[in-house]
Amino acid sequence: MEENREKNNKKIEDEKRLEQDLRQMADDVILPDSLEPEAIQKMLQARQEEKQQGSKAKNRKKNWKRIVPIAAAACVCVVVGATVGIKQINKGNNKTLDAATIASAADQTETTQTLTTAKDYKEIEKCIKEYNKQMARDNNSMAIGLYESASSADAATAESSNVSDTGGYSDTNVRENGVGEADIVKTDGKNIYTLCRSVVTITAIDNGSMEKLASIEQGAERYVEDIYVQDDKLVLFGTLGRQVGNSEDSEAYDGYYENNTYVQVYDISDPSNPKEIGNMEQSGGYNTSRIVDGYVYVLSQFHPYEDNVTARDLWYIPEVQGKSIEAENIYMPQEAEGNEYTIITAFSLDDPSEKTDSKAVFGYSDVCYVSENNIYITSNCYEDSDVSRTLIRKISYTDGKLAGVAQTKIKGMLNDSFSIDEYEGNLRLVTTIDEIYSNDDIMPLNETADETADKNGTTDKSDASKVTEKAVAENVKDAVPGTNSLYVLNDKLEIIGSIHNLAKDETIYSARFMGDTGYFVTYRQVDPLFSVDLSDPENPKILGELKIPGFSEYLHPYGDGKLLGIGMDVSEDGFTTEGVKLSMFNVTDPSNVTEENKYTIEESYGTDVGYNYKGVFVDVQKNLFGFITYHDGVTYQLYTYDEAEGFKEVMSRQLSGYEGSRGLYIGDVFYLVSGNMIESYSMNGFEKMDDIVL
Repeated sequence: MEENREKNNKKIEDEKRLEQDLRQMADDVILPDSLEPEAIQKMLQARQEEKQQGSKAKNRKKNWKRIVPIAAAACVCVVVGATVGIKQINKGNNKTLDAATIASAADQTETTQTLTTAKDYKEIEKCIKEYNKQMARDNNSMAIGLYESASSADAATAESSNVSDTGGYSDTNVRENGVGEADIVKTDGKNIYTLCRSVVTITAIDNGSMEKLASIEQGAERYVEDIYVQDDKLVLFGTLGRQVGNSEDSEAYDGYYENNTYVQVYDISDPSNPKEIGNMEQSGGYNTSRIVDGYVYVLSQFHPYEDNVTARDLWYIPEVQGKSIEAENIYMPQEAEGNEYTIITAFSLDDPSEKTDSKAVFGYSDVCYVSENNIYITSNCYEDSDVSRTLIRKISYTDGKLAGVAQTKIKGMLNDSFSIDEYEGNLRLVTTIDEIYSNDDIMPLNETADETADKNGTTDKSDASKVTEKAVAENVKDAVPGTNSLYVLNDKLEIIGSIHNLAKDETIYSARFMGDTGYFVTYRQVDPLFSVDLSDPENPKILGELKIPGFSEYLHPYGDGKLLGIGMDVSEDGFTTEGVKLSMFNVTDPSNVTEENKYTIEESYGTDVGYNYKGVFVDVQKNLFGFITYHDGVTYQLYTYDEAEGFKEVMSRQLSGYEGSRGLYIGDVFYLVSGNMIESYSMNGFEKMDDIVL
């Protein structure tokens, strides 16, 4: 068995970073700082982020053809590996759940609650301190269990469009139409605004010719992450790191390092001379932002550290513009626990230094989805349950005002923001259900369920698989581990419709909701594209299931009756990847979806479309789409599509580095931005016209 474990562990690339951390932990008998509660919590969150997108990033390997006994089941490999690495203690119950217990856990919908605010600051402080103590106990035990299970293996080493309302130039590929998103490249049709290494540059364009007009540089303590342009205003979003506390007095606390989110707004009516006209600052590192109807909504993550108490009396309360958020604007969690906030601040572009509203919500944001009317903050949950769950908090917004609506939990985890969608007041979601083990029963990294059953003396080692198969066959209401679920929630986040036990032993890899129909892809060895009828929210129905080799990591509507898929091609036996795959699905009849055409980009071993939707350029009217692929280096490729002739590459440009790249058009010229370089191409033949190094 030991020999098999070593062989398998060599193939689990997603565990390399975790194992490196664990090796460092073992260098001293005394537990190092990396096993402190906050560090462990961050590691757990990082592992969950990897679960969602790590399997996609790992495709960036020099050897583009890979043999995958386990990697052929790309999604499943990551789900199992990440889940084993982050099992938490079920409070008060460290007993392994047997198959019968799992099956009898009916589709218990968590109690939906209104979002209630704190009574006072003391309630918040007590909540955080109690949670920190519990985390210290649980994480200390869990970290030891993690080390024992992982160190035994020595070898383990984001209906969007780019089209601007003006039609004369393209914009960022956004998650929700009508909801603006910041990015690293923007244009107003007259200039191109780029962000590279925290320097924002304004470049004038004239039918393919380019001239640098101005640049905005930040100090070393400021890191710009996003920019946005609207109505002669340029908005910079970033994280500010600084030392806090009195370090001069040797008797006093010598300070700590704190991250704040900052926003700067510039007047660019004269683009050659941008002038700052306002700024906003709030606690925590920058998460994301949205811009709707002239109002900016900024989200950050704030983790208060109890050691900071001597530096700031209200160390546990987030601040906006240097003032503590009032208790009545802080929403408490469903249970009396929590030690991290998601902060939302709104302000008008016309008055960027004065907030219109601020709210703080207990809990970090794993996936954030913003519809035209509501902000949904979701996070993964592992405690006090036999299966993974997702906590959803709903905050409404309008004209810069925020209001808590409701919160609930559902079984399973989201793949990304495309797995959650609001339509006609209802929220639709697709999740993957994972089983949660207690700390004492963490399954060794490559031990099978059958081996665990043998070791635990289970009467029938295949009980779990039998229960799952029976549940899938009967589509019972149980959300069985190792399957997927679809939910429809009403405006109060109450479950009104659901489908369970879809695609046994597979995991959701991409999704797209289009009106009354939803599409989602699961993957193990083939790519089932499911179509779902959502016209009756209380009675959703699976319409069809198309099975083809490979998988789609990203889905995009491509005109009437067409759905573009970008992912990876896999051999029919499911063992070898053969390059990045383009698929055009005919969804005219959702009950009979077909793959109309496919195209494999040979000698390519990956792309980032599955976790970086802003990097995808799609213009259906111009029949063009582009994105980067990984070969020996990085290549930006642009394609067109014809129903009879299929996909056709119209431009391919090898890039010099791995810095962020974007494609956009202005008039009849296509501009390719990569790092600090911009190139222009005629859209009639895509011949190069000009370039500039900024």
